[in-house]
Amino acid sequence: MDVQEIVLGMPLNMNGTRGDSVLRMEQLMETLRESLDIPLHGIDERLSTVEAMEYWGNMGLKQQRKYRSADSLAAALILERYLKET
Repeated sequence: MDVQEIVLGMPLNMNGTRGDSVLRMEQLMETLRESLDIPLHGIDERLSTVEAMEYWGNMGLKQQRKYRSADSLAAALILERYLKET
């Protein structure tokens, strides 16, 4: 299976503005664009960890093992946001 697209979380400020973290992510995306020939997408990641922690607390052990950590669940939520937007 070949990677066809990459989705990256963009750490916008809570008010939606772009801070230093977003600028660093944009630099990373530009570096990746120069070396990869696939689309890259930056998706708002605000509150994804909070949302993941809420889900995590309500999951059974079997579901938690599927994601391994709240961070990987947050990544899945960011991907889900991307898929809903496209």
